[in-house]
Amino acid sequence: MSEQITLELKFNVTYDTNGVSVDELKDNLERLVRIGIGDGLLTWNSPAEVDSHSYSVVEVADSHWDNDPDFPVEDWQSEVSNDDTRLGYREWVAHQKEEADNE
Repeated sequence: MSEQITLELKFNVTYDTNGVSVDELKDNLERLVRIGIGDGLLTWNSPAEVDSHSYSVVEVADSHWDNDPDFPVEDWQSEVSNDDTRLGYREWVAHQKEEADNE
């Protein structure tokens, strides 16, 4: 029987936009992920298969200490103290935005 494992890859990209819209840059990163999955780049030359995947491309604040105005740190702290999340603040904000987009 095969073992299943979940791996997470995080990377940050800092752009000098040169007039390119943020939405276009986000679309480019999403396209990169789709191509990587479709072309088998996530499994390379192995018999492993991608059973499922998820991703989100979000714009991050300039500073680690910046508070997202739509998702205040106090809301995150409340969820942490209630044991409703184990995500860090930035990951929680990204998840909240993704959830809002799916509604």
